Amino acid sequence: MEPQHGVLASNGTFYVDYANQPGPNGMTDGSVWKYDTATGTWTDITPRCPARTGIRPSATPAWPSTRAPGTVMVATNDRWSPIDTIFRSTDAGSTWEDVGANATLDVSASPFLDWAPPRSSAGG
Repeated sequence: MEPQHGVLASNGTFYVDYANQPGPNGMTDGSVWKYDTATGTWTDITPRCPARTGIRPSATPAWPSTRAPGTVMVATNDRWSPIDTIFRSTDAGSTWEDVGANATLDVSASPFLDWAPPRSSAGG
């Protein structure tokens, strides 16, 4: 794995995400780590993808909030199916919520993203 992005949060925690490829395409694995600058301790805080994908997110980047220490956002990358998503943690990565799981995607402004099965133009 190679580091992709790192951010020092306002509370002194350093967040860094890793991926197995430089991306954006070709990533199939990733992880997110936090480093406690006070204790020198590294912790793997990678959110787990739903079981249907079977892979960990290629997380990039880790975005710690400057207004709410402990709130971190992580996006998957190159997850074509089901689709990329964003995970949100409000406890510095102890637990994660998949905020994209219940999202309604509106691709009307970008019709090339409409990957629905082809519709027949023939009647009947």
